[in-house]
Order: sequence, then structure tokens, then C-alpha cells
Amino acid sequence: MIRGVYWAVLALSLVVAAVPTGAQTPVEFVAHLWGREQVPTVDTKATGVATFRVAPDGNSIAYRLEVSRAVGVQMAHIHVGAVGQNGPIVVWLYPSAPPPQVRPGRFDGELASGTITAANLVGPLAGQPMSVLLARIREMGTYVNVHTVARPAGEIRGQILPR
Repeated sequence: MIRGVYWAVLALSLVVAAVPTGAQTPVEFVAHLWGREQVPTVDTKATGVATFRVAPDGNSIAYRLEVSRAVGVQMAHIHVGAVGQNGPIVVWLYPSAPPPQVRPGRFDGELASGTITAANLVGPLAGQPMSVLLARIREMGTYVNVHTVARPAGEIRGQILPR
């Protein structure tokens, strides 16, 4: 009986050891942006999607932000905050740094793309390593917010979630 338990534990240990540790850590994230996710909710036809891919070394994140039916876009950021809560800006996505840059009229397409590194972290994450931002993202404690001239506090928003 003890010998059978020994072999079962050994077999299970080998199976667990064979699973790469990185397999459990998401490296791709997505945020679907809607007015209904804003706090407070915004009635808008604008939508968006942001995709993120973490580099294997964890020192950078490639991103792409696309919007549809957005009018007068002036800024887009990653903010720290749980669902239903507003929080501070921690990364500028569009433009890549202040000041805001208005895109007049309706915009459909790629608003921004690039790579985020520790040098891009601002607000409460300024001076912190990328691991701090990644921890917040993995805890689902960050969101993307697109701001417009008509709605400077934000027109569309989406929580960053594992893909």
C-alpha cells in the first residue's frame, strides 16, 4: 500500500514538474472599451479594443489600441483601478506623453501602438520596475481609458483582462 502511494506521488510530481511555470502566467491581455464601462456610464457609439503582449523577459509590453466611431479623441491611457472605480494614469498610450493631442472629427482605426517600458510609467508607478505594472494588470486592477473633447473624463473604458 505504501509503495503504491509512493509511486503515485512520484508520478504526480513528474507531471507537475513537466508543466512549464510560464504556462500559468498570461502574456497576452485585452481590453474591450465601451461607454457603459465608464464611471459614471457614458452613452456613446464609440468602441475600442486594446491588445497587450508581454515580452518574455517581462521588461516591456507591446500594445495596440484601436477605436471606432470616436469623435475628437484627445488622450488615451492605462489607469490603475478596479472595475467600477476610477484611478490615476500610469501609462500614456495616445499621445505617448503629455500634452493631449486632439484628433478632430470622427476617428476609426489604430489610435496608438508601441512598446511600454519602465521609462513610460507615470503617476504612482513612476520610477517603479515593469513588474509592478504587470502585477496590477494580472490582478485585473488596470483599465484603458480613451478621452475625448466632449468627454474629457473619458468616453470609453475597458478593464485589462487575460486574453
